[in-house]
Amino acid sequence: MSPYANTHYVLTQARAIENQCFVITCNGVGVGHGGKFIGESLVVSPTGSIIKKLGSTQEIAVVDIDLTDIKHSEQNYRYIDSA
Repeated sequence: MSPYANTHYVLTQARAIENQCFVITCNGVGVGHGGKFIGESLVVSPTGSIIKKLGSTQEIAVVDIDLTDIKHSEQNYRYIDSA
């Protein structure tokens, strides 16, 4: 996977920040369809913080998110002017 080992983290965090929303990326694990899937699914906050990172084994996670984080992001980071 190197040199792109952390690319999906950076891109997921960037999408969350630029859109000021929670972003969830899901990736399979194992081999299939001509490739190897490494897992590492993510839940990222509107500020780019990783809330949950899953590993390289098949698992299910339930994550509580605080929707007021979106408002806080909009108030503190004026990337998008909603006027």
